[in-house]
Amino acid sequence: MRLLYCPESSPDERLVRALAELHRVETARDLGEGAALAPIVAPDAVICDLDRASSEVVARFRGAAAQAWLVAILPSSREDARLGMLRAGADVVFCRPYVFRELSARLDAFARRVPHEPAPEGGPKFSLDPADRAVRIADERVRLSSREYDLLAMLAARAGRIAAVEDILQEVWGEEGGARAELVHTYVARLRDKLERGRPWRLLHGARGHGYRFAVERAPQVRSTDGASGT
Repeated sequence: MRLLYCPESSPDERLVRALAELHRVETARDLGEGAALAPIVAPDAVICDLDRASSEVVARFRGAAAQAWLVAILPSSREDARLGMLRAGADVVFCRPYVFRELSARLDAFARRVPHEPAPEGGPKFSLDPADRAVRIADERVRLSSREYDLLAMLAARAGRIAAVEDILQEVWGEEGGARAELVHTYVARLRDKLERGRPWRLLHGARGHGYRFAVERAPQVRSTDGASGT
């Protein structure tokens, strides 16, 4: 996802670094610059790191980035402050201290709810259809099981970056008992069979000992071993 991080005062450098490991992040110096950048950057989500609850900030970014998910981070856990931000138009509100994994999981959930269309040079167009749990690539449309779709959407949300098997298990299978690394490998194999077999592209790339990376790439050409005998 493309994120726009907008602090009201001092930026949370640790948060920015953590987000940058998973997403493409643009960082504004303050809320004013963030509101000016939003129409240019066209982010998938805006993260407003605030010193206080403010419905005016929500309205400002709703106007500047109407199609983006709006995430607010507040210093207070007061219920009236959180509810006020949600009623003003924020999609989700986190209060310090918060768990980064929860914030990351929420961003991935946002990514699964909108079409994701990376445009690789020379590769086929790819998009997800969350309503039908389907994928469209080039001119083909393929239905997936619910779990297959969630796995593919999670990896597509981190396009180009390696997702560790442990993170995949946490975000796709959650707290379900018995979910192990072998299950991830099995579902990746199923997706490859449905989406890659006999087609001139590759979507899911393994990083041995680490995890999986999503990227729409042309399949490597297989050289023929047949050659002229010279006779």
